Amino acid sequence: MRLRVPRALTTVLLASAALTSSCATEGTEADDVEFDCDGPDCPFDVEPSIGNCQIGVLSAAWQTRAIDHVNRIRQSSGLKVVEHDAALDLATASCALVNAGLDSISHEPPASATCMSAAAKQGCLEGNLTRFRLAVRPTSLAVPASAARIRNALRTPEEFVESWLIDKTEDGNVGHRRWLLYPFMKSTSMGMGYRTSTGADGATILDNLGVLQVLPKAFADPDEETPTIVAYPVGDYPATWVDPSYYLSVSLLVDRTNPARNSAVNYDGATVTVTRDGKPAPLAVLASGEFDVRTSNEFFGLPNHVQFRLAEPIAPLASYTVVLDGVVVEDASGAASALPSRYEYTFRLVQ
Repeated sequence: MRLRVPRALTTVLLASAALTSSCATEGTEADDVEFDCDGPDCPFDVEPSIGNCQIGVLSAAWQTRAIDHVNRIRQSSGLKVVEHDAALDLATASCALVNAGLDSISHEPPASATCMSAAAKQGCLEGNLTRFRLAVRPTSLAVPASAARIRNALRTPEEFVESWLIDKTEDGNVGHRRWLLYPFMKSTSMGMGYRTSTGADGATILDNLGVLQVLPKAFADPDEETPTIVAYPVGDYPATWVDPSYYLSVSLLVDRTNPARNSAVNYDGATVTVTRDGKPAPLAVLASGEFDVRTSNEFFGLPNHVQFRLAEPIAPLASYTVVLDGVVVEDASGAASALPSRYEYTFRLVQ
């Protein structure tokens, strides 16, 4: 199926925030929990405490797990790996602590927020943010959930990273994903925090925050082996990293030396064609009758972007081909630098 792609800009600023899960249970004031654990399964070397404004110092094992998973995802799209920058740990951990104390996550917490600091402000402006909210049920109504049960309920680094990759937000903006797949990304840091409170039914409500630095402090240099087509999913791709009914996406790396020059991609007259095993795979249609396709030149990772949904969920092991045709790359004056181009890639969801 072919269609004209409308130009539609997203509206969320900076690295977009997502409420991964919600719980309507009312909570009381936050409680601090001390975890008695050590070894590679222990999330923190220093436990976060909102009451004492103590940031959580993520263990080396969990920091490594987070960045290793970011790199598995990047390598699946043909991108270079990123490294840990310990100088960013204070900012990401501080942002996680402040947001754990808020009722909703924010890239711009108010100056009056509990434990607010310059480091928290930086981390929240420059990072991907996600909150997991869940209820930890006690083993007995008379006994609150133990510290061990709460610790075991904390989301893993891999779960946080995959939530940013799938990126199911209320407004459909996949800015988190675009930052994970940014070819110029060179280094990062993961920060985590949490808050516990008591729900109306006696359950312990756990608000678990994750922050990943994504705005570059230093830029990588994509080489010629870095693909021009930065797509999600692409090639043989793990099915667990994809919601088969949600948005697919693609950006184009048209300039490997100047990140900003990648905004010079015009999708106004472009068409999108998708086939499944050689047969047309229709795109999803909105209530307005238009195809559910969005484009953007905002600076969420690469500043050119197309995202679209299929009418039917992606089928495991089926071979899909995506073609972008009529894409115009502009020169510095805004004029087309060459004839409209055609870009094609394939993907398949595998176990």
